[in-house]
Amino acid sequence: EDGGQNWSGHRPGALRDCHSMQFHSTANWVYEAGGTGGGGAVSQDGGKNWQQPKAGLDRHYGWACAADPGRPAVWYASLGPSARFGPPQAHRDGQANSYIFRSIDGSPWQKLGGGLPQPLSYMAYALLTDPARPGHLYAGLSNGDVWQSADYGDRWQQLPFNLQAIHRT
Repeated sequence: EDGGQNWSGHRPGALRDCHSMQFHSTANWVYEAGGTGGGGAVSQDGGKNWQQPKAGLDRHYGWACAADPGRPAVWYASLGPSARFGPPQAHRDGQANSYIFRSIDGSPWQKLGGGLPQPLSYMAYALLTDPARPGHLYAGLSNGDVWQSADYGDRWQQLPFNLQAIHRT
């Protein structure tokens, strides 16, 4: 509440194993993706209260999250299968069995396809939006491929370059 000068303990409903956190630039919304079984969590009051919407999810190991710059109620998360033992499948290159999901206005999560491989063999470790272009989303996969959507994730195209690798550390 004071720009990081003081911190509170874990907030109920927030993920205990948070892998990424995103703050909306114009609203008081906060988003997170993580591996504690919920996949993603959202707060509409700056992180004081959290919800873990699960409707529509068939995967619960989240890694990256992003929010549309023009519509805070549109957010995205990359999710793979949870693991009972050993490293999650999402971290196995070529076998990630993951998807990028979208939630709009609290509706159930939707798997995004529209040109993306189904399922993704490589986890999307990076999800980025363009602050100047609402509806634009970029996904960086662990193998270095970068995909782009200009319509809130409905249709995707692979960009003509490869970054060699995108790491999760």
